Amino acid sequence: LLQCPEAEGLLAAGESRPEQATLVLQVTPAFAALSAADQQRRAEQWQQWAMEQGYDHLELRDSRSGLLARDALVGAGMIVIGPTSQP
Repeated sequence: LLQCPEAEGLLAAGESRPEQATLVLQVTPAFAALSAADQQRRAEQWQQWAMEQGYDHLELRDSRSGLLARDALVGAGMIVIGPTSQP
């Protein structure tokens, strides 16, 4: 996923958690600079890719491991939370 053109400059790292069927992607600051609609579109696109790779869950995190988005627990799609505020 990190090498896909649609992820260009937006993903810094990925971590597989097979015991939880979860893929965790660390986004770059460029992701936060996208509009809310673009963040939602990218998150849902990456969720589709993760599912195609056999993952049931996707989380997007910032460089401080703050949760930015995750798959919906009820229904379908991604819930983009936005940056976490930390002192």
